[in-house]
Amino acid sequence: MRQLRSRSAIPPMPPEPPDGTIARPGRDTRACSAWRGRIEAVAARDKPNFVWKVTLLRKNVANAYCLPGGKIVVYAGILPITRNDAGLATVLGHEVAHATAEHVAERIERGI
Repeated sequence: MRQLRSRSAIPPMPPEPPDGTIARPGRDTRACSAWRGRIEAVAARDKPNFVWKVTLLRKNVANAYCLPGGKIVVYAGILPITRNDAGLATVLGHEVAHATAEHVAERIERGI
């Protein structure tokens, strides 16, 4: 019978990243990333120079926002509220509308 290695020989699990960091690859990050191509296919008609990217942050906050140029940030805390792809699409569509209307750029110009 083979002997099992001692527990000390098993490398420790890496620590969980702190709140607010980019989420590790997994089901939720794949769902957010999958929408990037769909967004780009439609929104590129209005904003062909934008480089669309969706990033999921590990934070239990029900929110999302956009940055200039097509960057969208989604907090993991909103995912239980969205429940499914249709809910996530609604949130992302809302952020795409802000991005294409360049609301963030307007706010930066006004100093808000």
